[in-house]
Amino acid sequence: MSDGDNKLFVSFRSKSKYRKVARSIQNAPSEILPSTSTTPQVPQFSPTQAVNPDPEIFDNTFFVSSPPSISPSPLDHIPSAPRVSPSDGDINQEILPGHLDTGLPESEPSFSTEELLELVNAPPEADYSEEEDEFIDICDPVESLQDELRKWVAEFNITLVALSALLCILRSHGCFSRLPKDARTVLKTPKSVIPKSVPPGQYYHLGLREILLKLLESVVVRGLVCIKLIIGIDGLPLFKSAAREVWPILACISNVPSLASTVFPIGLYVGAKKPLDCGTFLADFVEEAKDLIVNGLWVKGVHLAVQIKGFSLDAPAKAFVLNIKGHAGYWSCTRCHQEGEHFANRVTFPNLSSTPRTSAEFLRGEDTDFHHGPTPLSTLGVLGFDLVRGVALDYLHLVCLGVVRTLLFIWLYGKVPLKLSAQCVQKLSDKLVLYGSFKPYEFARRHRSLDYAKRFKGTEFRQLLLYSGPVLFEEHLSKEHYNHFLCLHVAMTILLHPTLKNKYRDYAKDLLKHFVQCTIILYGQEFLTHNFHGLLHIADDLDYFNSLDECSAFKFENYLGWLKKLVRKGQSVLQQLIKRLKERCFVTGEESQTTSSKLLHQHDYGPLPATCCDPQYRFFSLPSFKLSTEKPNNCCGLKSGNILLIENFAHSSETNEPVLIGREFTKKENLYMDPCESSCLGIFEVSELSALKVYPVSEIAVKYYLLPSRKNHAVFPILHTQQ
Repeated sequence: MSDGDNKLFVSFRSKSKYRKVARSIQNAPSEILPSTSTTPQVPQFSPTQAVNPDPEIFDNTFFVSSPPSISPSPLDHIPSAPRVSPSDGDINQEILPGHLDTGLPESEPSFSTEELLELVNAPPEADYSEEEDEFIDICDPVESLQDELRKWVAEFNITLVALSALLCILRSHGCFSRLPKDARTVLKTPKSVIPKSVPPGQYYHLGLREILLKLLESVVVRGLVCIKLIIGIDGLPLFKSAAREVWPILACISNVPSLASTVFPIGLYVGAKKPLDCGTFLADFVEEAKDLIVNGLWVKGVHLAVQIKGFSLDAPAKAFVLNIKGHAGYWSCTRCHQEGEHFANRVTFPNLSSTPRTSAEFLRGEDTDFHHGPTPLSTLGVLGFDLVRGVALDYLHLVCLGVVRTLLFIWLYGKVPLKLSAQCVQKLSDKLVLYGSFKPYEFARRHRSLDYAKRFKGTEFRQLLLYSGPVLFEEHLSKEHYNHFLCLHVAMTILLHPTLKNKYRDYAKDLLKHFVQCTIILYGQEFLTHNFHGLLHIADDLDYFNSLDECSAFKFENYLGWLKKLVRKGQSVLQQLIKRLKERCFVTGEESQTTSSKLLHQHDYGPLPATCCDPQYRFFSLPSFKLSTEKPNNCCGLKSGNILLIENFAHSSETNEPVLIGREFTKKENLYMDPCESSCLGIFEVSELSALKVYPVSEIAVKYYLLPSRKNHAVFPILHTQQ
């Protein structure tokens, strides 16, 4: 371009910014914009002359029990099971770093000086105000983008190499030139991690107080008096080809609903095997917990007491932490004084009643057959922690991975006549695969073929016990074995039910005792191992904890799986984990989850009765579960007790309130009659749908697990979604 063209090229997209550039040019010093008369002159520029526009524009990138009666048992020689009757109760990335350049591409807008002056004198646009520029000055777009990148890395577990490569690409564009070059700067990765030696590995203490303060930032603490913690400790092998395992100390706050499912680490140990001394391993945790219990915690000017409510441990971890005999020992029960018997190459516990243990007795350590030595948790016991009742009998390991898996393995791999035929096993397997398509949102895993039974996870055994088992085994087990399984199913359903656990807890305890007694008759004494014996005591946990789910290890096991994914290589594993965890501490916390309900995903394909109107929706999300207009997530129960299949969500034409449109099951029957009527637990066999009916969404009480049954369909209330 020649000097006589006198054109200025400005790389902006908003006229308001053009106008501001023009003002800065008009107000430039006289040596740059000469004028020889009072008449406004069009300034002349040379391509070599520099103009300093307003730095506000060019220097920043902008991003914008009464006991029930007893019914007779199917076998004369088997004691009858207890019964209960129903009467019992846009990021704007377009603004580039500013400079006046006469060599920009032709696609960029160009303005002559006359056009710039016209922009100056033109009236301001309605959508522009100086407040916009003030917002631009206050907001730091680079830091905002870094926050988003940190969230992205945490959500998708992005590696440092991948993030650094992305930063390199972004920095090649002028609008992102201020971003850091290295991923460690964005994530605020600690420069060094200095663990302490805990033979045969290393331990790093993250700290309990600091994490509690950060978690409680987004919680309304007014009215909160005490923080109750559940502690989880377990080991996790990291590699298949190397002897390396991690033992984290985890925790969750059980009495704050919005944080009850949030698991956080307190300390991490990594070594070739578990720590040799539990006292050295737990020393930092016990010392900090003692300080918090004695002095409490100040949060937002409110003083909160801190209480260690309980420990959620499997049998090996319990023996390690408490420094007691393991689950294969003769005196291994943590709840009673019963000496095991050696039978069929294993230790069994055939007695149904024994003297219970107490916390005071545990502290004194008088039972040398039970204690290996002092436990570091004695410090907490002196401060009021119950070392017997406070160490929960976790139903994930005791019942799901213990008793239920043992029963299934007897039927699949046991000895004749207990072992099922190959044809029967194949039919069971085919049904399980079919049931997989009926899995609601609230379950992490769908049923698999029995070919994978040895790889089943705890949640799969839980589904078998509480939901699919009564339907699946009805036609394939003998009546005696089926009723025996139903005793365990009914007892655990009661103990896990949010309301029935209080009404029928004593009945459930009697039923579990009956189950253990019948196990000797049906399967033999060799199966009365540590897990089966624990069934006699698990109902007692409801005297100490609010629910069995509160003290279960499900949430801690989920966290262990996530923790394992943070390890990239076999070197410096502990340092890797600590750095990844601390990087995530800088991720901006989300607001607490809302407790309101909302309709989602509009559509217009009905059905829509005359009393209803648009808009229509496909989903209805509640705080504890989610309903849909499609199977298998469209079965729910109302407060009136009606069970229906949802076909649509819309609004009432009269009140404009959200409603559900569906068909009600008009026929409800008991799925089973022994050991009690299934209707007592809200379990039915349903059939015969009505015409379309309309109900307010406020009437929804529970979500059902719908499964095909021998006659039609069976429905089970999903227990862990009920309030």
